[in-house]
Amino acid sequence: MWDEPGVALVFPTSSLFSLSSRGTTGSLSSRSMADLVAQALCPVVHCFATQDVVTALERNHLGSLSHLLSPFVALDNVQLRLPSTLHQRTAPRFHLHLVDRTLTPSSSPSPSPSPSSITHRDELFVDHLGHLVAHHALVSDSDLNHPPPYSLVRDAVLSRRDDPVLVPFESFSHPLAALVALSTSHPDPLNALAHLWDLVSPANLYSTDPHSARDFASPDILRFVVLVHDQGAGGGPAAWADAQRLHDTVQKTYGVHSALLPLFSAAPNAVDRLPRAEEAPALWAHLDDARERPESYAEGEEQAGEVRVVGLGFDADADADADDSGPAAVPSAPSTSTRPTFPPQRGLELSPSDLTSLRTFAREFVLQSLVPFLERRGVLLHEQWQASRRGIGG
Repeated sequence: MWDEPGVALVFPTSSLFSLSSRGTTGSLSSRSMADLVAQALCPVVHCFATQDVVTALERNHLGSLSHLLSPFVALDNVQLRLPSTLHQRTAPRFHLHLVDRTLTPSSSPSPSPSPSSITHRDELFVDHLGHLVAHHALVSDSDLNHPPPYSLVRDAVLSRRDDPVLVPFESFSHPLAALVALSTSHPDPLNALAHLWDLVSPANLYSTDPHSARDFASPDILRFVVLVHDQGAGGGPAAWADAQRLHDTVQKTYGVHSALLPLFSAAPNAVDRLPRAEEAPALWAHLDDARERPESYAEGEEQAGEVRVVGLGFDADADADADDSGPAAVPSAPSTSTRPTFPPQRGLELSPSDLTSLRTFAREFVLQSLVPFLERRGVLLHEQWQASRRGIGG
């Protein structure tokens, strides 16, 4: 697989966990190095959702569109074609990396960060790595069996894939597709979709960087529309018929890369309320362990330490002297009363049919839209690579 030029930019090559960890020690270190390498190569999909969709998700303690889809985007036995020979191979496990993007009003677009701000962001990240190493050194002095800080630094570096700021040299973090979700009960769905469609165009999606889109490896992306039909908002059969007509209009206007997703049929306000899916909260439980529970849950309060942002040259003795000479330059450690509580049960308004709809949507999105798009991109990259190898004689 690795001897195919351009393939590494398109397809993952190994089994991996679909979401990166956000600062937990054991989440990434419990997997093999092959999985970690594959995680750095899996396709990135940026997710956009309007406020009405976010409100419906918050009713079910789901933070975002990526949080909703995360348990369903890992597929087994996906057929892929090699760009050079077009021979099929079966990927035993195909994963996506979902990154949420916030929407900005059309009247006040978010300004592009300057090169100095990007440099400052990188400097803060290096300081964060210095804090991890320094805190680990303090803990290892009292515990000789404490492992080296390699896993902490590695997890922090890999978690940067969640950063929506795009830079040309980090090609593996560039999105290959964008999911645009809005509710069928939106007061003006077509105009809202037109704004979102323009927002996720290559020219705007990559505008978070001061460079133009042509500076990126491949600014062409797949844009997919998700119409979320919130059955908890009421409406009954008439609202469902309107949603189907809206879906037909969207397909005629924006193409076949769209889906109508009925959800929350177990909500109290649903007209034809269905029983709640008992297995729904468990689908997000392991994700909460990896994404939201801080390290102090696993290591205890005595190892949580003081929250500091320091450089790689952190010196505990010098810092103590500085604290005696004047006020501290960094915020003090937060009190235990402000520690986040354990995540609540999620997806309480989802019925078994809703879970089936989510699984069907994830599989159709990957097999019918994303994989064919990536295969076409892979063939194009391979042809361009072959053309660059030709000599003067052709």
